[in-house]
Amino acid sequence: MNEKTTGKSTYPKNIWLGVTAENQQRADERIPILLQIPAAVRFVSVEPMLGPVDIYRWLRCHICSNNGSYYNPNDEVEECPICSSEDPSLLDWVICGGETGPGARPVHPDWVRSLRDQCQDAGVPFFFKSWGEWGRRGETGITLNDGPFGCWDNDEFRPGAISSHGEHMVRVGKKKAGRILDGRTWYEMPEIKL
Repeated sequence: MNEKTTGKSTYPKNIWLGVTAENQQRADERIPILLQIPAAVRFVSVEPMLGPVDIYRWLRCHICSNNGSYYNPNDEVEECPICSSEDPSLLDWVICGGETGPGARPVHPDWVRSLRDQCQDAGVPFFFKSWGEWGRRGETGITLNDGPFGCWDNDEFRPGAISSHGEHMVRVGKKKAGRILDGRTWYEMPEIKL
């Protein structure tokens, strides 16, 4: 069995460990604990996404911003102790998705975009699983006639509302809602480290 050593602990290289963080409160509680546990891949599953989530500080190294080196107080270049270690304490993968089942709430497209953008900026793979029960009007041919609908007006979802500037969501079921975000699927996976 291939094993990886970090400090005093040895663990199999095939261990992928993750937490669910459906909102900012849960991300703040669970991600720091996850990052203390040795694993080949650490990931967070933001599903069902119930609010905006900022995880950028756990995607980027706080010392070197993932560049591998930094300037020390004497203005000398040093190798980053976090990024140069065999097991940097950062997230390797982010999964995101909407809520399914009876009583499912719609996810705001801007929440998903923000999470995707955080991952893209940090170079962390992003996997958008699905919109859940509620699809975006216009995506995959969804219209307001396809089912119950509503509109995101800022951060408030208003059932049955139509707005000229808001994001309209229609309850069409997970299969029809799909997983297209801004014209494409996001099916990124972390590199397997053996």
